[in-house]
Formats: sequence, C-alpha cells, structure tokens
Amino acid sequence: MSDIIRNYLDELEAKAIRWRIFCRDYASAYHLAHDQYKATWAAQEKSDKEKAEMIVLALSVASSTVLMAAFATNSLRVLASRAALNVICNNNLNRTFNALHLVSNNKAAMFALGAVMDAADAKAKKYIEEKAGTLTRSAPTPAVTNPAVLQNDLINYVESNQLYAMEVAFAIRDDKSLSEAERAILVGSLKKAPLFKPPVNEIRRERLTDHIELSLHMSAMLDSDFLVDIPMHEMSPAGGLGSVFGAKERPIPQLPSASDYPRGTPFRTSLGVVHAQQLVRAERPGPIVQAKIDELNGRIFNEKFFSASSWQGGQNGPMPALVRAETTLNRLAEASRPLQLDAARV
Repeated sequence: MSDIIRNYLDELEAKAIRWRIFCRDYASAYHLAHDQYKATWAAQEKSDKEKAEMIVLALSVASSTVLMAAFATNSLRVLASRAALNVICNNNLNRTFNALHLVSNNKAAMFALGAVMDAADAKAKKYIEEKAGTLTRSAPTPAVTNPAVLQNDLINYVESNQLYAMEVAFAIRDDKSLSEAERAILVGSLKKAPLFKPPVNEIRRERLTDHIELSLHMSAMLDSDFLVDIPMHEMSPAGGLGSVFGAKERPIPQLPSASDYPRGTPFRTSLGVVHAQQLVRAERPGPIVQAKIDELNGRIFNEKFFSASSWQGGQNGPMPALVRAETTLNRLAEASRPLQLDAARV
C-alpha cells in the first residue's frame, strides 16, 4: 500500500477516536439536560413531549462543533410538523456552515470528504461522485424518544463517515493512472475535511448541559401559544370562554418575530350580542419552571428571564415571554456556534 494512503488511514483512525470521545461527552450533557428538563416540568405535573424534535433542536442550537451541526442537518426532516422550530434550526445551521466556510450542495458528504467535494480537479470529483450518493441515502435517523440512543447515533455517524473516507482513499490508492504526487494532492484534500479535524480542546460539560436544557425550555414555551376563536354569541351573565358554544382553540405555527404572527381582536358588543373575537393565549409555565428558567438564564447570560410584563400582550403583538424565548434560542446558538473546525465552543 502507498505510504501516503497508509499514513492517512492511521491518522484518520486517531481523529475518529477523538470524535467518538466528543460524541460521548455531548450525549452525556444532553442526557443530563433532558433529565433535568423533564424533572422540572414533572414537578408541576406537566409532562412535556419526548420527541426527536428536542434532540434536533439541541444539536442545532447548542452545536458546539461541526459534527453536531452536520448530524442535525441530516435530521431536520423530523421538524416537518414544527414550522417555527424548523425556521430557527435551519437558519442557525446555515449560519454555522457559513461561519466555517463550508458551503456545499451535499452536506451529508461534506463532513467526511470536505474540500474534495468542491475540488476543481476532475479526478477528485470522480471519487466523490461515486461515494456522495451513498452517504446521502444512508443519512442517520435521529433518536425518537430516548436520549441514550443519541450517543450510539452520533458514534455511528462518525464511523460511517470514517468508512466513506476510507473508501475514497482506497479508490485513490487503486487508481493506476495516478502518480504518487497526484495521490498526495488528493489525500491532502481529504485531510481538510471536518472529519479529519476533531476538537483540540475539552468540552465544558456543565455549561453545555445548561445551554441544552435552556434551549429545551425555550422550545416548550414557543410551542405553548394558541388562538381561541370565539363565534358571535349572546351576552351571558355567567361569562367566561367555557360558556361560549363553538369556541375553538388552534396552535400558532408562526414565530413571534414573524410579520404574520396573529393578533387578538378587541371585545365588542351591540344589542346584547358579543361579536366574533380572536384571542391569543399561552399555557404559561408555573412557578417551578419559571424559577428554573430564571436560574439557567442567570448562569448563562447573567440576567433573569421573566419580568412583570412577560405575559402581557396578545392583541398588539406576541407576548414578551415568547419574543424573548425566540431571542434566547438565537443567543444560545450564537454563543455555541463553532468558529473553527478543530475547536469545540460552549
């Protein structure tokens, strides 16, 4: 075997080991955050959903490294039913790849093969075209409910990418038309891939856990607002929405920052009849959850999250708490966005 190829494969294994260590650390941080998040809501007898969306949100917002961002990109399809969350995750992942100068039409293959993807050399393109389709077809499926499965999914993702990089290296080795100088150039391109650049620093697990847990709380809040449509009805001395026949609730899919976020309509009566009305409401977290959110926000951003006016609004605009939940997710993403291929950022 060519020394160039042998040396590349030896180095690749060492790089993959470092990525696997990081996968275990990240999965442990997520597991701790998920357990603490569930315990906080359970203390209020509110059991939030366990969905794959929670994992994709964490990977997209608290990415920390290019590996998590690449894995999340392959998993975005699970957000189809959460339009608002899809916008946040997509926007953040695009900013992450742009910050790392990783713009590619095939992000599935980008992590393993990096610069070879866009190499001008026709020979380099030949190898990647053969392998990229396989990578895309075998994109990983995110853990649906169990955070413990996330570790296995991440490690499998690293090892799948390692195998594809090895296959490209073998194809370069076996191409009799290549000179050793040409092989060296192609292998040099492979070494520019994110897979070949694991973080050189250790992860701060406690801080990452806080970031992930706060992101889960923010997602729950953004999923809590809804519209109440009240049909025209006669005035009743009993009052209350429950007494109005035909009142319907429906979730609000838009982000608070969206220009088409719904607005409530004023209460109007005439001749003993209450006109049709639309109200914006939210399931507010109770004192235990609010205290935990304030605690996490204080540790990360050195400020409380809630104020006396957090749950006002609905007619003139979205409630301040929901606006801040969206802003906080973006702040968490900015604080965790990797700025270098070989560094973990938390």
